[in-house]
Amino acid sequence: MQQHQPSNFATYSDASGAAVFDTFFILADWGNGDELFAFRSPSDREKALDAFKAKGHSCQAVSHQDAFHRCQIGTRAWIHNGDMPKDCIWAPLFLHHRTACVA
Repeated sequence: MQQHQPSNFATYSDASGAAVFDTFFILADWGNGDELFAFRSPSDREKALDAFKAKGHSCQAVSHQDAFHRCQIGTRAWIHNGDMPKDCIWAPLFLHHRTACVA
């Protein structure tokens, strides 16, 4: 499995257009087809993987590169905003720069 490498350029942006750096992804199906869920730290991603599996959701960690390619083909992506009020915890995530991605 490829390891995430920090980048000095933004590949993604949030709904407000602000650049999102250093993302750690899970590919999961919550009943609406495959979707990507991005976290800001590897420990948050691991906790979420355990929580998704405990709820019976099919899920797996995916590399930054795989997530980038899935976004290019239209897979919906969400960023976890743990510091936001609970009703705003998931926000849409969009491709920011269509350039070579970090693997």
